[in-house]
Amino acid sequence: MGMNPLQELGEKYGPTKRYHDYLKWYWMHFRDIRNDVRSLLEIGVDKGTSLSMWREFFPNAEIHGLDLNPDCKQYESDRIHIHIGDQGSHEVLQKVDDKGGPFDIVIDDGSHFPEHQLMAFRFFIKRMPQNGIFVIEDIGVGRGHDRKWVNDSMKGLVDHINYWDYDIESEGWLDMGRFPEHACWLDKNIAGVAFYRFICFIMKGDNPGANPFLRVRE
Repeated sequence: MGMNPLQELGEKYGPTKRYHDYLKWYWMHFRDIRNDVRSLLEIGVDKGTSLSMWREFFPNAEIHGLDLNPDCKQYESDRIHIHIGDQGSHEVLQKVDDKGGPFDIVIDDGSHFPEHQLMAFRFFIKRMPQNGIFVIEDIGVGRGHDRKWVNDSMKGLVDHINYWDYDIESEGWLDMGRFPEHACWLDKNIAGVAFYRFICFIMKGDNPGANPFLRVRE
């Protein structure tokens, strides 16, 4: 089987993502929105190779990168904007969002500290538009002692996607096409989550509206 177009761009620009077999999953999730994405943020710039890849893959998007290393400013160019700062700072994340957001896609390939990954997810997911996609790379293999922290937190999203009002008996599943007011924000706004080896995609969207299996009883 030949390479998909994103894998071909990976060979052209040489981001480390291509070594981890991530690009086939990115292709699967991004191919249908390629022309619709207007703003993308990647946390972790390194040598700027993946930003260049995203710029070519998303022809209508402004590409933003955040990195702690001030030398990364050299990779700024047409449609590529570099922000310097610590992803573990709420103030830095706010400044990036103010300048480039709301982001249709956020990719966290930064410090790999679990607390930073969760902080970025919690910060951006509420600020992203519906149908936004948040990606965490190298999930579960990050730095620090509690490597399963992010894994377990993201697995917990399944309970929000499959929200059930336990005041309703199982026979009343058709009534679960509409959630009550006491359902939390994650119940109502996470439409999907997909795990592959060391990478996780979280899809923001109206729940249950974006999951039409459960419909309102006529």
